[in-house]
Amino acid sequence: MNRRALSLLCLVAGAASTLAASGGVLLRNDFIEQVRNRVTITADFKVDEVKAQPNTIGDSTHDGDLHMAGRSDLIGLPMVAELSNGRLTSVKAVETAIHNAQSQDATVQLSGVWRVWMEHKSTDPMQQGLPVPPPGKTNPLHVFEIHPITAFSGTAVLETFVPLKDDAHPDRQYQASDAAAAFPRFDKAKLVVDRSASTTFTALDGPQTPYNYVEFFAEIAGAPTVVGDGVFAMANVLDLSKHSQSAAPKRMVLVKDSRPAAVMAAAAVGTQFRVLGIPRINLDLVMRSVDAGQKKIVTAAWEMIVLAVIE
Repeated sequence: MNRRALSLLCLVAGAASTLAASGGVLLRNDFIEQVRNRVTITADFKVDEVKAQPNTIGDSTHDGDLHMAGRSDLIGLPMVAELSNGRLTSVKAVETAIHNAQSQDATVQLSGVWRVWMEHKSTDPMQQGLPVPPPGKTNPLHVFEIHPITAFSGTAVLETFVPLKDDAHPDRQYQASDAAAAFPRFDKAKLVVDRSASTTFTALDGPQTPYNYVEFFAEIAGAPTVVGDGVFAMANVLDLSKHSQSAAPKRMVLVKDSRPAAVMAAAAVGTQFRVLGIPRINLDLVMRSVDAGQKKIVTAAWEMIVLAVIE
């Protein structure tokens, strides 16, 4: 091991000792700065494990996603990637390409929405930059995802940003998580943010948090912020009965050239959209809430990736 690698390993190990035994993740501060105000990430991705076929359409985890697990030098964490709406006829060629990449032991270029979320966390802290072993299964313990994928090996899949469906069984309807249950859970989750032990890493830890896909109303609350790979739109969050589920507007994450970005970014304040979304930790809010040298608990540190606008 060379001196530079040994120094990095010591830094990571030292920062890891500040995390509680319940797990969590140490993210490099330079990595956080790169992604905190970006919608997506593009990375090399070694395709290790791929589910035989996309999930069926139903409720909860029966969401039509095609799961894969792999490794990326850029990410440096146990991770998965998910092709949303994998049961659309239009992405069958991409599904084949994904399975071919696994069988060929290939590393491909993968683009998609980065997502940090405490849904499948380990009991031990995950440390960005340490060697990542082969996952051995399609859904290993992880807190980092590329979900949803926007392009696989150069082929865009933006047609997947529509309500979840199965083209072979159009009668099947997806039942998302209940907004009135999900959003209070997101708000109450206590995220421990530790920036006190290292100038190189920020440690994040919080409770295991379920509810992947949530259907809700997003009411536009201000002018959008356009970034290079998409749009951030502040919106009030309402459940399907139009009862407020947020004390303050939350950031909606809209992928460039997707249908949600096209219709929501141009909308007037007060316009309401029924949407399907996926939560992720709002790293920008986290870093603005906790100064370097501090350790604090942050609540309601979430934003929503908008996968589909529902007619």
